[in-house]
Amino acid sequence: MIDGNQIVGQYSIPHTRVVSDWSLNIRDRGLVSKLVNFKDKASDVQVIALIRNLQSKLSELRQERTDLTGKLERQFNVESQQIIFRLEQDIEDLEMDVEYEIDPQTDRIDLEKR
Repeated sequence: MIDGNQIVGQYSIPHTRVVSDWSLNIRDRGLVSKLVNFKDKASDVQVIALIRNLQSKLSELRQERTDLTGKLERQFNVESQQIIFRLEQDIEDLEMDVEYEIDPQTDRIDLEKR
């Protein structure tokens, strides 16, 4: 609303109960000089409390992310080592199977050569 050399109104912060008045002073030629009465002490306290609460939750979430990342890395290392161990065992088993199959054939070939 225009009131002389001022524009006045209200502002609210979404998802809160913060509602307050503001006013804007205008110079002779219509240039903005300054905002006045834009802050409301009671609503500032509410907003600051909400911001601190969000900062605290953000800090907790960052710590949780760090903990989960460490846990996943440890789990990945354990699982990787288990997979490598199993693969090494499978390779050894295959080598034994190949040797078992090859030995009789090489023996047969040696006999035929004689």
